[in-house]
Amino acid sequence: MTKPTNLSELLAPYPYFFKASGSDNGDILEFFNSITMDTKTMSLRYDRGADFFQFTKEQAKDSLIFIIRDDKNTIKGTASISFIPHFYQGKKEFFGYLGDLRISPTLSAKIRIHWKKCYSEIIENFQNLEEFRGVRYLYTAILDDNQSAMRSLLKNNDQLIYHHLTNYQTFNILQMKFFESFRKNKYLIEKTTLENISPFLYEQASGIGLKPYYSANNDSEIFRHLTAWQGFTKDSFYVVLDPQTKKVLATYAPWICQSKKLVIEKMNFRQRILSLFSPLLGIPSLQNKNAINVMYLTHLHFQNELTPKERELILCDILKTLLRQKKRSFHVISFFVFPEWEINHLPYMIEKTKAQFFQVMNKNQFNASDFINLEHMPPAFEIGIA
Repeated sequence: MTKPTNLSELLAPYPYFFKASGSDNGDILEFFNSITMDTKTMSLRYDRGADFFQFTKEQAKDSLIFIIRDDKNTIKGTASISFIPHFYQGKKEFFGYLGDLRISPTLSAKIRIHWKKCYSEIIENFQNLEEFRGVRYLYTAILDDNQSAMRSLLKNNDQLIYHHLTNYQTFNILQMKFFESFRKNKYLIEKTTLENISPFLYEQASGIGLKPYYSANNDSEIFRHLTAWQGFTKDSFYVVLDPQTKKVLATYAPWICQSKKLVIEKMNFRQRILSLFSPLLGIPSLQNKNAINVMYLTHLHFQNELTPKERELILCDILKTLLRQKKRSFHVISFFVFPEWEINHLPYMIEKTKAQFFQVMNKNQFNASDFINLEHMPPAFEIGIA
């Protein structure tokens, strides 16, 4: 049997599945706003604003959006694949990030079975499809508490391999604890420009593991962020310095994403209590069904030789600097924490979300030599576009 060489050929036998275009925007938004992600303690959804495709443009230069339409031409599912470059094993490689997987609970069993077959066929043939432009690896992230996704993807799929790469947590910082506000900063934090910290960032892209594609080349991801991310500029960066030697210890760039906002459909008990006291804490009011303004700590990188305790103290200084702003426009500060950082204690009010990072492969093309090797290093996975 001849293998498909493009998506038109692959999707031809599947009358319910389509590659999305701009004309589908309104229908996709209506569907997306109706689907929640249910965890053990709360119900969440993402608000993609007026243009569903804006966030995908910020996420990657090139991406594919797939939609499922039922017999009434109503959208019942979505999936996306964004093509993100990394330095891997010393050279530039494109990876496909699988995201935006949403399936309506009312999708018929017949179409659901066809969708799994179609999705598996895409994973099996992606290296031969012209739209994938040389992508060699696929990865995705799944929240531990997203029980429906875990069941659907990991337990009820006999065609795909979800190869575990690493665990990680999203730390959502609400406010500092009382006594932390009196502690003086240990490190020097200065606003800087991309030009000033480029050598440090390029150093982060070197070595083993899955690294960010930072370079002086025009196609560098860091230059793309400057043009693709709304409100993000070369002056958005901060540097953490040793106060004695002025050595660069860490970098970060706070950014509030406007094209993808989190909405809590049903708050848990702790969040309801916090909403009552938010005016006293200087936090914008947190309400059910209202969008949360999240400040992402993007481009967060630490000097490699730091100890876990030094990383903790640097994070404390960064967070305190942001939370001391007189006019606070954000509800939470979010960043990823990987096991290799060994960060165990931060004196802040924190909501932690556990998740796992997987490589996705088709069992028909399984080859152990194709496994991504992180080399016991945290992967370059940018929180601003996750």
